[in-house]
Amino acid sequence: MAELRVGIIGAGRVGPAIASALRGNGYQISGIYARSSAGQDRVEVMLPGVRLLSPIQVVDSSDLVFLAVPDREIEVVAAELRDHWRPRQLVAHLSGATDLSVLAPAEAAGSLTMSLHPAMTFTGTSLDVHRLQGCPIAVTGDPLVRPVGWAIAQDLGGVPFELPAQNKVHYHAALTHGANHLVTVVVQAQRLLAEAGVPPEALAPLARAALEGALAGGMANLTGPVARGDEQTVENHLAELAGNSVADSYRFLSDQTRTELMRFREADDE
Repeated sequence: MAELRVGIIGAGRVGPAIASALRGNGYQISGIYARSSAGQDRVEVMLPGVRLLSPIQVVDSSDLVFLAVPDREIEVVAAELRDHWRPRQLVAHLSGATDLSVLAPAEAAGSLTMSLHPAMTFTGTSLDVHRLQGCPIAVTGDPLVRPVGWAIAQDLGGVPFELPAQNKVHYHAALTHGANHLVTVVVQAQRLLAEAGVPPEALAPLARAALEGALAGGMANLTGPVARGDEQTVENHLAELAGNSVADSYRFLSDQTRTELMRFREADDE
C-alpha cells in the first residue's frame, strides 16, 4: 500500500493530517491542493517539501486521491474532475455523513470509490497526527475496495471498522450528539458557574469523571438528583434558573435523564 502515490484535495483541518500520517508510514505524497493562504501555510508547516498543485494536477499525479473538502463540496469537486478520473484509481472522501453517490463521476470513469471517516475532532495542527493513533475509522465501500480502505485506515494508525452506507447518517448523528452537544452542555454549565461567582474550571474534574463513568458503564454510573430520585432539588434548580437561557436545556435534559434511567432499570430487571 505504501507504494501508492497519494494526493489530497483540500488543506483544511483533516487533509494535511491524513497526508502527514501516511507520509510518516512511507507513502509518497504526490501533492496537495490548498485553496486558501491559511491552508497553504498549514501545508508548509505540516508537510514540508510537498508540492502545492491544482486539483487536476493532484488527480493526474496520484493513485489514491482524498477529497478532504467540506461535505457540501464533495459532489461538486468530483463532478468538476469527471474528465480526469481514471480506471482503478482509488478515490476517497472523508465525510462521516455523506454516502458514496457523491463520487459517481469517479466511479463512472472506472475509479474505485470509498470513504474513510476518523471518529475524531481535528485542530489543523500536527497534534492531529497523534490523535489518529488508535482512532476508530469508519470504512465504507463495496466488497472489492473495502480491504484497501481497511489497510489504509490501519496505515493511518487507526482502528478500522465497517460502516454500511445506509447507516452513515445514523452513525454521524450519534457522534454529533455525543461530542458536539457535550461541548454545548459543558459551556452552559461553565457559564452558570461564572454567574455564581465560581471559576468555570471548577467543573473540569467532575465533568471528566462523569464522562469516564458514562463511557465505562453508562447509566449504571449516573449520579446526581435524578439518579437519587431527589425531585425537590431538580425543582429548586429550575426555580433558580427561571429566565436563564440554560433553563430549557436543564429541564429537557432532566426529563431525558429520567427516561434513560427508567430504560436502564427496566432492562436490568429483565
